[in-house]
Amino acid sequence: MSAHTSSLALWPWVKVAEQHGLTLGRLSQCCGLSPGELRDPAARISQDHANRVAALACEHLGAGAAMAAAQTVEAGHFQLVEQAVRAAPTVADGLDLMTELFPLLHFGGRIQHGRTRNESLVRYADLPGTHMHPAYVELLFAVGLEAIRRETGQRLQALRVTFTHPCMGPSRLYGKLLGPDVRFGMRTNSLVLSVEVANLPLLRANADVLAQATRIAGDSLPSLSVPEPHPTTR
Repeated sequence: MSAHTSSLALWPWVKVAEQHGLTLGRLSQCCGLSPGELRDPAARISQDHANRVAALACEHLGAGAAMAAAQTVEAGHFQLVEQAVRAAPTVADGLDLMTELFPLLHFGGRIQHGRTRNESLVRYADLPGTHMHPAYVELLFAVGLEAIRRETGQRLQALRVTFTHPCMGPSRLYGKLLGPDVRFGMRTNSLVLSVEVANLPLLRANADVLAQATRIAGDSLPSLSVPEPHPTTR
């Protein structure tokens, strides 16, 4: 399997790197991607190239790079996927839908969402033969929590967050964006919310928008497993 990532998921790394003095030209040169590919919102980037961008940003910014990148993401950034998910009735419904539409942002990994009586559990895992840079997992959970806060109007936190990779270094941003209980070197990548948070209504819930956006997004899913992302030439 050839994993690939939407440039929409790549762009937060570009933005935070530029904010900290790493120019687009330098980023392009180091990662083997043209500036046009980095800026194209419709591009599919091979995961190897996407990992290079994340690795370079982490090297340049240090620990907490993913948390800093998450703070550059504005409402509407993820376009159709975001439009569909935020139109769902509740946080839990939105998470369920995100598991289905996630390949539009990253093809090569899987999100699973499950619920117990007291908790709502989101897990991410690479599919066999693929690898997403660990900082992308941090970015995924941080962006997801920020979106939940924005779409519910609540300054909430996760009950706990676990990552399989070692901690990249201390950073107060982990506690600020994820919550007080963040653990590294664990068996799974997981984001755990309380059932109260999972049941919160989304402020922009809209059945008509949900139906239309889900249909359009769903029509794009079958094509992802067939073509390879275009090879990058320098």
